[in-house]
This record gives sequence, structure tokens and C-alpha cells, in this order.
Amino acid sequence: MKLLTAAILIIISSNIVFAQPLEPRHSGQPTDLVETWHQIQALYPRHEASAGEAATRELIIDRLQRLGISFNERTLASLDNAHSFSRSIEATITGERRDHLIIAVPLNHRYGAARAADGSVGLALALELAAQLKDNPPPLTVTLLFLGAEREPLQSYPLGSRHFLSNWVADRPTALVYLDLQQPGDKVILDSAAGAVVAPSWLLQGISTALAESRVTFDAQPVGSQIQRIGLSRQPAQIAPYLEAGVPAVGIRSSAAENGPHEAVTLQPAESLLDGLTGFIDSFAGGLPLGWDRHYVFFQAGNSLLIAGEQHYLLIFLALIATTLFYTVAFRRRFERYARTVLRNLWSIPAIFALLFVLLLVATAVIESFLDFRSYPALWHHRPLLFFVLKISIAFFLFALSMLPLRRSLLASTSSFYSASAITVLFIGIATLAVVHISLTYYFLWAFLWAFLFAVLPTRPLKGICLILAPLPLVHTAYVVYTTGELNASRVFLLSPIGGNLLLALISLPFLLMLLRLDFLVRHPRVGRRSFVLQLSASLAALTVALLAVVLYQYQPYSERSPQPLTLHETIDLVSNSRTIDVRSIGPPLERLPLTVGSEQFIWNGSAVQLPLHQQAPLSVTQQRASFLERNRLQFIVSSQIELYTIAAQIVSDAPILLYDANFPVSLDGGLERASLRVGVLPPDPLTIDITLPETSRGEMLLRATSRRLSQPVTVSRPDVRIEATELTVRLQADLQQEQP
Repeated sequence: MKLLTAAILIIISSNIVFAQPLEPRHSGQPTDLVETWHQIQALYPRHEASAGEAATRELIIDRLQRLGISFNERTLASLDNAHSFSRSIEATITGERRDHLIIAVPLNHRYGAARAADGSVGLALALELAAQLKDNPPPLTVTLLFLGAEREPLQSYPLGSRHFLSNWVADRPTALVYLDLQQPGDKVILDSAAGAVVAPSWLLQGISTALAESRVTFDAQPVGSQIQRIGLSRQPAQIAPYLEAGVPAVGIRSSAAENGPHEAVTLQPAESLLDGLTGFIDSFAGGLPLGWDRHYVFFQAGNSLLIAGEQHYLLIFLALIATTLFYTVAFRRRFERYARTVLRNLWSIPAIFALLFVLLLVATAVIESFLDFRSYPALWHHRPLLFFVLKISIAFFLFALSMLPLRRSLLASTSSFYSASAITVLFIGIATLAVVHISLTYYFLWAFLWAFLFAVLPTRPLKGICLILAPLPLVHTAYVVYTTGELNASRVFLLSPIGGNLLLALISLPFLLMLLRLDFLVRHPRVGRRSFVLQLSASLAALTVALLAVVLYQYQPYSERSPQPLTLHETIDLVSNSRTIDVRSIGPPLERLPLTVGSEQFIWNGSAVQLPLHQQAPLSVTQQRASFLERNRLQFIVSSQIELYTIAAQIVSDAPILLYDANFPVSLDGGLERASLRVGVLPPDPLTIDITLPETSRGEMLLRATSRRLSQPVTVSRPDVRIEATELTVRLQADLQQEQP
């Protein structure tokens, strides 16, 4: 027995001495994240169909092969009505479960993007994630998706995502994280909505929790998500194709810093984000949830998200309504008095609403007249918040002036009517929005709570506090919209004469009704005077209008220190043998702009300037023909002296076109008498367009090429303007029956 006890003690002590502590998968720093980042950075420019992009694909493939990770390289030449010379790479790491998590990363950056916005850190982070997952198999299957052709601002993009989804089969639980990082150290932004579709709440909660635990500062954009839901965002999120296809997706993106030395950038934020991603993957040891809550509301406080799911939000919604109904039963007499007052003066509500709408129309007309006076319709883009406050102040000033004679003469003279009407209007708004999208009722639900307290609380100070608190979420939302560049949503409430003003009048109506109620309660400091609140409000609004008018009148968005950006557009038409150059700008109109094209001087005075044609055209086409079996195989070899951005090829005929074959996707339109070939951006030089037609076909091949470079250097001799972008368009045609050398 003593020997057995001694043996057990020896075994236990040896385990204590020699046992090594288990380290978590991502406890150490990545060994070569910096090296990988610098390797990919050195391949800049990495735009679509570039040599840098091809070299990046080779680097990724080499890294995956060394890690022993299986992958597939996919061409993007087989899309419907689209074509790209780029490719995508899919690398899969098999996990313990079939549940599928996809990490998507753009392979290239937008054509012409600055080095600070090349997105190389996202690719480096994805490769380091692959190395960690290979060494420590994940709980679920992970696919790293390196997407080509994602960036260009064209209608059919993103092509890489479209191609992946065209081959995707929903045979197991799947989720996707779209990783779109520009530069280390930039603020991380989460995208969780696109159009009317939102990411599942569990996916948003999971990624936000993982990032918070890794001390990654992020912005989940609660207001931006709502703007996406109602379709007023300036541009759809990168996750839009996935959400629309039924794939739960969330985006992690950043914006490149406008200024700041590149040497000051460190990879510590990217390393923390890598830890967050691995923690996010580890959190699904039990598999991916299957539910999809589409009507949740979330709020952000610091680095924490509070998500009220559809069920919880519905309970809050019903509890507030039930409390209100309980109050009407408990204080029946007061409720009946309010109801009689509202019914007796019901006509006053639409009358006040109509008046408010007309005053907002007047305020909109004043804003438009001011913009016309400044000869710059887009001036409000530079200071949208100030213009919006100016519009609201004008309408509020006119409303307060109008109410001074109307409140005690034509409209209801019973003060309780206005607080009861505010509750009624808010209740109707809540019921209407609950049918459209219940998550949008949050703003009215908050206002309804404070309007209810406004009606039942006895003292004037408490009522004033309720009036201040009631519109706070709406005020915060407006501030975010008008300070974050959401120009589409800003335009609706600032310049839309009918829809925007109707919506703005409906939103403002309950708070103005509460203000009228408060005006009854607050006595004027002077004996015998009335309407102190309205007079004070009108005075403050008038002062605000005067100050903003002076500020905006003197505001100059452009100067020699901040030159007005110009876009120069050169057109070379080899069909009509003409060449012109034109100037475009979103700024105020320009006059007598001196241009130096090559060594010649020209004056642009508001219309396109005629230029002499080049002795040698920047674009040429050679046609080759081969006949067989009553068919003609035509090859158009397009050569260019400058780098082309796009080539649009179109076959035009007087008869319906019968096209046997083509080396690019084709779409027929115009009664089958026009056939458009989808070539894709940044084609190789020379480019061969290969088509096969019946031998009797007649018509022309029309080519329209664009470039971001002009055919000659152009300078502008004015210090208050600068050339921001240049565009070149070249048009030519070739006869289908005429062989050209």
C-alpha cells in the first residue's frame, strides 16, 4: 500500500513539473504579417487586370501551396453580360463541422487608387489567418475567398462576388465576413445592412463581441444601417449581393486616412483584428445558428452593442402600448376628457399639418433660391448640416409667427388638445411604421413615451424636459446623416419639395403640438401679454436664420488654397474626324479658362473646344477574315498608344444579327439589330475581338474606348482650379465586309 501511494505521488509530481501550459490559438503575435504586408505593398499598383494583380495571385497561390491548403483559381470570363480579365481564388480549410464560414477579401484596388488605399493589409491578414487555421483546425469549415474584379464603379460590379454566388449551393449553414481594409490604423466600420435586407442579429453580435474582446475599436453605424434599410444610402454595401442571395453576411471595412505619414502606420490594429477573427471563428464550436432576425434594433455605446431582437423589441413595444391602455382605464375620466377634446377639434390636426407642409415648401424654395443666387446648386454638399438647420429654422420661424394669431382664434383654444393630439399622431405613426418595418418605429416609440409623460406630468419644468428629450433620437439621426456624407438622404429632407417635406412635416408635427401646449402653460413675463414660448421661439429662430444666412453667404468652398477640382474630357471621333476637349466641374460655373494642350494655347469658355486631329490616331484597329462553311470569322485587333480603361464593342446591322460565336459575352438589343460585346475593364494591348457571322452579314463594328489619360499633356493656367481627373473617349468603326490591313 505504501509503495502504491508513493508511485501515485511520483506520477502526480512529474506531471506538475513537466506539464506545459496550453496556450490559446492566437496568443502569440503573427510571425510574418509585416513581411507579407510589405511584399503585397511592393506589387502596387494592383488594380484589375494589372501585372501587380497577377503577381499578387502568384504570391497567394505560393503561400497556400506551402501551407498545404487546397485551392481553386476561378476565371471571371463566363459571367452573363459581363467579363473580366481578372481571376478569383478560393482556398478551403476543412474544420470539425460542415458549417461553412467564408472570409471574402478583394484581390485588387480601384483603378487609380492611392497607395494608402491599396487594401494590401486585408490580403496579408487573410493569409496570416490561413496559416493559423492550418496549424489549428477550426471548429467549422472556413473558405478564404480572394475576389477579383470587385472595385470598379461600374453597373455590373462587383463581378467577383457575382461569379461566386452564381456557383454557390446552399447545402449547409453558411455565413460570410467581407474583409475590406484599406490601411492599418484606420477606423474599423461594420456593415450589417444593404437595401431592405439586414445581417442576422447573431452574426452582428458575434463579430462585434469578438472585436471588442480583442480591443478593436469599431463603428457599427446604427444610423447607417437604418439608412441602408430604407434605400437612401449613397452606395450599397459590399455585402449587398450576398444578403440579396440569402447568405448571412457582415462587412468589416475601413477608409484610408487622407493625411498622415506612411511611416507612422503600425500593424498593431491589424494584429488585434486578426485575434478578433480567430476568436470569432472559435465562438462557433457548436455550429452556425440557423435563425435570421430581420427586424432587430441595435445601439452602440463605445465598443459595445446592445441588440434588441425582434421578440424583445416587440415585447417592449407591446409593454408601452399596454401601459398606455392601462392608464386610460385607471384614469378614465381624464382620458374621456382628452378624447372629447380631440374629437371636437379633430380638424385642427390636418390644418396644422397642411400649414406646416406649406411652410416647409416655402423654406425649400428659399434654399433653392439661395443656391441659384450663389450660382452653385451643389453648394449645400459642402455644408449640408448648416443648410438643413437653415431650412428648419426658416420653417419654424414662419410657423411660430403663424401660430401667434391662429392659436387662440381659428385653431383649438383648449390646451390639453395639443398634448393629446401629439400622442394621437405618434400612435398613428407607430401603427403605420409597424406594418412597413417594425424596427423603424423606434424613433416614434421613444417620442411616444415622452409625449405620454409630457401629458401626465403636472409641472411646467418636467414638461419642458419631456419636450427636449422626445426628439433626441431623431435629432441625433439627422446629425449623423448630415455630417457623414449621406447625400442621398440629405437631399430628400433638404430639397425634395413633396415627399421630403411631407415626411418632415409628419415627423415634426407631434413636437410642435407639444410646443403649443407648453405655450399655454408658460406665462408671459409682462402682465396682459400672451404666447411667450412662441415669441421666444420665433426670436431664436429668426436669430439662427440671420446668422446662418450671413455665414453661408460669405462661405467660399474654393480658393487658391483650396482649388476647385476639374475633370477634363477629351473626345476623339475617328468616324466624324473631330477632336474636342471639354471641362466639367461640380463647382460654380467657370468662365475663360486658359488651357495649354501640348504646346498650343486654347480658351475654354463654357463649351467644348475644337482641337486639331493627331497625325497618328491613339487607337487603331486591324481586321482579319477567314471564310468557311458560308461563315465569316472576323478578328478585330485593337491597338492603342495609351492605357485603355474600357472598350465597348457593338455590332450594328440593318437586319437581325445572327452571331455564331464570340470570344466575349454578347447581349442582343434594338430588335436584334444590335449586338453588344462585354469586353471588361483594362483590356490587354493589343486586344483581339473574335466573332463568327454568316457570310452574308452586313454592318459595322463600332468601338468606343475610354482612358483615364489624355492624348496630350494639358495644364490649366489658373491658381484657383486644379485638374482632379481626366477622361479620354475614342470612337471608331470598321466595316464587317471590308478587310483592313
